[in-house]
Amino acid sequence: MSFRPGWGGGERLLNEWGFNVTEVCSIENDPELLINQLKKYKGDEDIVIIPASDKFWLKNKEVFIEDGHPCQLLSVMKIFYRLMRPKLREAYDCLDEELSREIFTEVLNVRFKIKPPSVLYKYFDGNQYFSVPEMNIIEGDSVFVDCGAFVGDSVEKFVNASQGIFGKVYAFEPNKAQQEAFLIRRKRLLAEWAMDESKIQLVPAGVGSQRSRATMTFGVMSDSIIGRTFDRSTLGSEDEDAVDIVTLDEVLGDENIRLIKSDVEGFEMDMLRGAE
Repeated sequence: MSFRPGWGGGERLLNEWGFNVTEVCSIENDPELLINQLKKYKGDEDIVIIPASDKFWLKNKEVFIEDGHPCQLLSVMKIFYRLMRPKLREAYDCLDEELSREIFTEVLNVRFKIKPPSVLYKYFDGNQYFSVPEMNIIEGDSVFVDCGAFVGDSVEKFVNASQGIFGKVYAFEPNKAQQEAFLIRRKRLLAEWAMDESKIQLVPAGVGSQRSRATMTFGVMSDSIIGRTFDRSTLGSEDEDAVDIVTLDEVLGDENIRLIKSDVEGFEMDMLRGAE
């Protein structure tokens, strides 16, 4: 059994980590609900608690002690780190220069709640994707590919950075609400830069290693709409809520690709495999 106050995705992760989950109950901060749930089990089951903070456990631990339940207190971040540590080290070793390794380490420190988000402020660059000079050398026939275009904010920065001199933009975005916002921005950009409609194309799909369909879910480490990604367990789904996944190769063919920006929440390798 798992109580998960204030934290989503608990049941799926517990199953992936080898726990036999019989019930998931979000009790938030309701002691009465907690007591009622405990009475159902009468000491027969381990209780796994995934607290949003230590305060919850400190506030309610007497309830468990009095009830005689064997309990496990899990820190999601610690478990996730333990499982991911070899891969994180492998990723760290792939980085070529000290600044990238330093930023990577600090991002992990923030993600795992070791340091506050403020430690990352000194690394922020308002021109996130185009601050490197090489990213601004755009020939007149070059194509910019935006995977995870969201509402078109990166596309607008690209258009401004290139002064409207480029071949074409392909923007891939699977979420309908973001697609609608993108089209509003696209219409304005085309008018402001006096460009033909073919210059900026929205592809209403996500990108992957092969053509498929899947439903969307929130990433494990994300808590906002920006963190949505494909649920791998639904690949090939024909559910009416599923969205299309395409490969860059099938859409772009022999286009002269100059720059691919990717913000696809864990599907980066799939995107690359579909862009051989």
